[in-house]
Amino acid sequence: MMKCESRSVFLAVIVLAAALAALAAPHAAAAGAPAVVNPHGGLKTECEACHTAASWKTLRKPLLFRHGSTGFDLVGRHASAACAGCHKSLEFARVATSCNDCHHDVHEGRAGTRCQDCHVPQGWTNRSQAVTQHARTGFPLRGMHALVECARCHVGSGEENSTPLSRACYPCHAANYAAAQNPNHVSAGISTLCESCHDPGQSRWGGAGFDHARTGFPLTGAHAAVACARCHVGGQYSGTPRDCYSCHQADYAGTTNPNHTAASFPTTCASCHTTAAWSPASFDHDGLYFRIYSGRHQGAWTTCADCHSNPSSYADFTCIQCHTHSNQATVDAQHAGRSGYVYASSACYSCHRRV
Repeated sequence: MMKCESRSVFLAVIVLAAALAALAAPHAAAAGAPAVVNPHGGLKTECEACHTAASWKTLRKPLLFRHGSTGFDLVGRHASAACAGCHKSLEFARVATSCNDCHHDVHEGRAGTRCQDCHVPQGWTNRSQAVTQHARTGFPLRGMHALVECARCHVGSGEENSTPLSRACYPCHAANYAAAQNPNHVSAGISTLCESCHDPGQSRWGGAGFDHARTGFPLTGAHAAVACARCHVGGQYSGTPRDCYSCHQADYAGTTNPNHTAASFPTTCASCHTTAAWSPASFDHDGLYFRIYSGRHQGAWTTCADCHSNPSSYADFTCIQCHTHSNQATVDAQHAGRSGYVYASSACYSCHRRV
C-alpha cells in the first residue's frame, strides 16, 4: 500500500515539474533573445505618440509628438510636409536643420546660408521680407524695384554672377535709355546717370525730374509746362539757344500793339516780357520816358496807339490828341511868356513829363 502511494506522489511531482517547465520555457526563450532596437535611433519618446495598435505604418492623427521639443518647430509649409521629406532614414534624431540640407540653393552660396533672412516657412516668395532685407546690401528696393522678380536683375547663375552686381541704373535699363524719345536720349547725348533725372522710388520712367536750372536756363512760368520738343526741335538738346527771340520770333513779328517790327523794337524780349505770359508787358515807360502806369495818366489810356499814332516810329507821340483845347490861340495865351513854348506835343512833354 505504501509503495502505491509513493508512486502516485512521484508521478504528481513529475507532472507539476513538467507544467512549471512548460510555463518557464517561453520566458527563458524571451530572456535569451536579443533586445528590440528602436528604429528611430536615440529618439526619446513613447511609440504611441506616433503609432497606433493597428499597425506600425498607421500613424496617429494628429501626432501626439511635439516636434518643437527638438528645437525645430513645424510652422508654415513645414507643418504639412511628409516626415520622410526631411528624415531620409528612420533615425529621426540624425537630421540636419539647415535650410540648404533640404532646399536647393539657387543663389549658389552667394547670398550666404541664412535663408531665413529673406525667406519664411510660409513660402519661398515672401516679397516683404526680401525687400526689407535687400536694404542691407546698400540698394534698397523702392518703387517698381520692390515688385520686380529677383531674376530680372540677378540674371543667370554661376561664374558670371559671382561678382557683386552693379548698382548703377544703366546696366539694367540700357534698353529704356535707347528707346526714350521724349527726349531722344541717344541723339541728345543725355547722360547715362539715369538717377540724375529719374527717381528709383517712382512707379514708372515718365515724369522725370530733370533740374533744367542746371543748364543755366531755369524753367519758370509758362516754360515749365512746355513740352521739351517745342524748344529742342528734332531731339537736339545740345546747343539750344537761350535767348527769347530764337523761339519767339513769330510772336515778335505778329505783335501789333505795338507793332514791334515797324517800331524797330529790340529783340531782347525779357526787357519787357516775363515768362509768366506775353501780356501784360512790363516796359518801364515811367522810368525811361513818361509816367503812364502811375500819376495822372494811370488808367487814362488803353493801347500804345492812344499816344503813338505812328506805328512805324514810337519816337512820335501826341499829347494834343487827348488834351484838346478850343483852339491854339487859347493855348498860346495860357502859355504867354513861357520860354520855349510852341504848340506841339514835344513841347508839352518837355515841361509836363512828370504829371
